[in-house]
Amino acid sequence: MTKYIALLSLILYISIANGFGRQEGIIIKQEAKQEEEVFIVVEEMPEFSGGNEAMVKCIKGNLKYPDNAKENGIQGKVYVSYVVNNEGKVNDVNVIRGITGVSELEKEVVRVVNAFPIHKPGKQNGRALSVQMVLPINFVLKNNNSK
Repeated sequence: MTKYIALLSLILYISIANGFGRQEGIIIKQEAKQEEEVFIVVEEMPEFSGGNEAMVKCIKGNLKYPDNAKENGIQGKVYVSYVVNNEGKVNDVNVIRGITGVSELEKEVVRVVNAFPIHKPGKQNGRALSVQMVLPINFVLKNNNSK
């Protein structure tokens, strides 16, 4: 009889440990959000709609030199990174190197890059992938003291 109780206890313990006796219909499911891998170099890099000339035209047409920076004669280069996802949309725009003490220039670059149109996505083995891009934008004031 003792062996029978011990065996029954063991079976009951294993059943409980394996979920026997759980209420049906109550399922707790955690879904881990899978983030798509972002590449730096692929066979076919993303392309601005219309090519590099169109990108330069877009930047020149939309970038506004902040008045504060103009008045103080501040010039320099802002490096921005962004991701062109597998659908060609621009996201994750971040300044990776700016001009010390002049956040207005950095904010302006982020605003302009966030407004970029859909790109031709980057591809590897014919499959569209997310690709990180880096873009330098140079702020230069024209010299008004021409002699």
